[in-house]
Amino acid sequence: MSTHEATSEFRRPPRGRAAWSRSAAHGQEADGPIAFFGGPRDHRRMWGELITRHTSEVEFGAPVSDDALTWAAGVLGSPLPDELISVLRESNGIVGEYGNHLVSPIETIVQRNVELRSSFSELYMAFDQLLFFSDIPGNGDLFGMVLVPGQYDQVFVWDHETDSRNWVASSLADFLERWLTGAIDE
Repeated sequence: MSTHEATSEFRRPPRGRAAWSRSAAHGQEADGPIAFFGGPRDHRRMWGELITRHTSEVEFGAPVSDDALTWAAGVLGSPLPDELISVLRESNGIVGEYGNHLVSPIETIVQRNVELRSSFSELYMAFDQLLFFSDIPGNGDLFGMVLVPGQYDQVFVWDHETDSRNWVASSLADFLERWLTGAIDE
């Protein structure tokens, strides 16, 4: 797949409720009740509570639609990890204190992974077994979840300068807790 083909694929996500909503970031429902696991709920409930225990310097997006999740899995060629789906169903991206994404919006997740898998395959080891979801450090390094059966949900950091991949957390929840408490160094 050429870079041009990859570019055209990730620009066509289903719209629905995946758009950014500043009012939703403050706990106000932008488009009426938000369905979450079968009932109306504040979209920040589970993951938002985990994050806001450690910082108030955070912005949440509107929830991602099931159509957008299906689209992402189709473009990437594999299902998204369950924890990542859970986060995205609450918020299409979570922006931290310095403007970097604790969790990137679904469009960015797809774009970044398609680009890395297709454009940099000769420069770096294969990226097919990681799904990058965060650019917190802002220095080019990325955090990704493992897509290998039996190791799902583990989080590694990829160093763009050395191409090393180092374990940082046992799950997305563990990653967020460890990042927000300073247990993970930049």
